[in-house]
Amino acid sequence: MNQLDQIENRIKEIIEKSSDLLPWTDHTAILVRHFCESLRQFLIENPDCLHPSPSLIRVYTSPEELKQWQQLQAWQKIMLDAFIETVVELNCKPDLLPELVLTARNSLQIGEVLFVVEENNTNHEKTGAVILSKPVASLQQKSNPDSGWILINQDKAIPLEKPVSNIGRKNTNDIVISDLRVSRFHAQIRKTKDGVMVFDVGSSGGTFVNSERITSRLLKSGDVISLAGYSLIFTNENDQEQLPEREITSDLTNLGGVNP
Repeated sequence: MNQLDQIENRIKEIIEKSSDLLPWTDHTAILVRHFCESLRQFLIENPDCLHPSPSLIRVYTSPEELKQWQQLQAWQKIMLDAFIETVVELNCKPDLLPELVLTARNSLQIGEVLFVVEENNTNHEKTGAVILSKPVASLQQKSNPDSGWILINQDKAIPLEKPVSNIGRKNTNDIVISDLRVSRFHAQIRKTKDGVMVFDVGSSGGTFVNSERITSRLLKSGDVISLAGYSLIFTNENDQEQLPEREITSDLTNLGGVNP
């Protein structure tokens, strides 16, 4: 079995284990193979394109294949899983997971996929932890009701108000956890049209949801996320009664009591 077959089988296994029960068909396999083959060739020809980490990669396909992708349930999840498996196999994974944007190009034939890396112009300068003194009720009214929350230990809660929240030990992450079990860039939480998802970004110790190792997973309220043994809990807006007993913070630093 060649490496592309191994990647395809791994993605199929991830999809079939998904709580969304996504269908895997021969048609899905063809799209995934075209994507992985093209991405693999692109990364071999451009080995440094993911460093520093881009914020966005535009994926160009033929109009026919774009329609086929969009007909798949949760195609974004399938494409992201294929991206993660491919870059890990080639050992060229970015520190942070980029957004993949699918775009049609009339000049492309079926099976042809092009990638354009867009530079990350976002300022990631660390501002440090800011403890908010406003009452919990006021914070809940201000925050996006669809954001959800991350609960840490017994006394910390952080609202997921940004579209993408990066988690790791390095101080440029949105949620900084200074525990040596946690990788410098460990996981990413992203809000999608299907809900809040967590992604492992090639961490050394792995990311787990309810004790099952994952590369990506759509979160449900109450899910326990483990970063190589360091536990977080995801909760949505329907479970905010848990929050009054916790300290609300706009950022988390030096959690775990270990210097990064």
